[in-house]
Amino acid sequence: MKPELHSKILLVDDETSVLRALSRVLTYAGYQVVTSSCPKDALAMIKTQTFDVIIADYRMPEMNGVAFLRKSRPHQPFACHFILSGDADIDDVIECMNDDVAERFLRKPWDNKRLLDEVSIGVEKRHKNHLLSVMMNNQLQKQHPNESAGFSVITSSTANGSQAHSSQKNELLERLKSAIFEDEFSLVYQPKVCAKTGRIVGLESLLRWTSADYGSVSPEIFIPVAEEGDFIQGIGEWVLRETARFQMRWQAFTLLDGFKLAFNVSPKQLHDDKFVDVVKALIAEGNLVPENLCVEITESAAIEDFDGCCKQLKRLEKLGIEVAIDDFGTGHTAINYLLNLPAQVVKIDRSLIAGVDSEEKCYNVVKNLVSMAQSIGMKVVAEGIEVSQHALCLRDMGCEELQGYHYSKPLAEEPLLKVLAQQPYLF
Repeated sequence: MKPELHSKILLVDDETSVLRALSRVLTYAGYQVVTSSCPKDALAMIKTQTFDVIIADYRMPEMNGVAFLRKSRPHQPFACHFILSGDADIDDVIECMNDDVAERFLRKPWDNKRLLDEVSIGVEKRHKNHLLSVMMNNQLQKQHPNESAGFSVITSSTANGSQAHSSQKNELLERLKSAIFEDEFSLVYQPKVCAKTGRIVGLESLLRWTSADYGSVSPEIFIPVAEEGDFIQGIGEWVLRETARFQMRWQAFTLLDGFKLAFNVSPKQLHDDKFVDVVKALIAEGNLVPENLCVEITESAAIEDFDGCCKQLKRLEKLGIEVAIDDFGTGHTAINYLLNLPAQVVKIDRSLIAGVDSEEKCYNVVKNLVSMAQSIGMKVVAEGIEVSQHALCLRDMGCEELQGYHYSKPLAEEPLLKVLAQQPYLF
């Protein structure tokens, strides 16, 4: 059975003979094929068209396939990305796949049957994630209504589009509610590093959902759906109890002086009195050590319902739990908010860190934020530390803790043990 013609493949290779051969096989199989011998032209295409599968050759003179796919992914996040290469580049290709730049590898010369099997898998993956692309586009349009999201979706401005979007959102919510927590949900942990010593002084736990139907689903997509569908409390309680189990398993590390295990709390979860009640119960049962916990809430959540937020945070403060304001610097938090919030930590948002080592204005803004927070007795954590220059700049500013891929990506428990054994980090 041939695929439907709306299954669309983009081929990018500087060799026209390769493009013709691949295109012939895929077109005969029923796919709609678009080709480009120039990576820059192909990048322009992906900003205006949606593709199920993108195949890029590794060796291209103007821009290699890894660089191209890395630039492609933000515009086509749910397309299946292939890297095409000969055996000579196999080490680079494996590294490319380990970094999630590409999901699949096609070897030159290719076998036509294997090529079609691999592409079929990629198309199936894209179709399963169509719902997720719709929801991501809707979310981006809410945040940036005057900008193009970069890929086509059902238009919600029409009655049919709106109904389809609502139906798809309800479908995702039902899948969330039917998910088996222990099988589909998991926590990963990203280290926080002392800027002076390079030692790990805390961890932030991050929720992941691997759906049996959709595969890996971004929290940016399913958390808003869970909040709107009043299911966030169930997910939040599971995260809290799993955090308690982790803390008990890792007492040798998490009970060190000053070591903090942080977890995120959504606005809707925070304003539910049952949340703090569950925290109190776990502490009373001896399953949580409050002195080694940190609750992270976003800056926007803190100022959206300032009085209600303060009430709940004070309850947590009385239990001995540290509170951190996440995404700091992206909202409109005035100094009087910080003075009155029962919080001890601010986390400078990653969007401000990107240019701190190369842009004077960015450097000065971040330096002033660090000074302001510290002047009222708050500890400062910088997230989004990607390179050593970021770490050095923030350390010189006096920032206490650093977090980001320069040190470690979020890890499951087993690889996290290896990272803890290899510290301290060197700048």
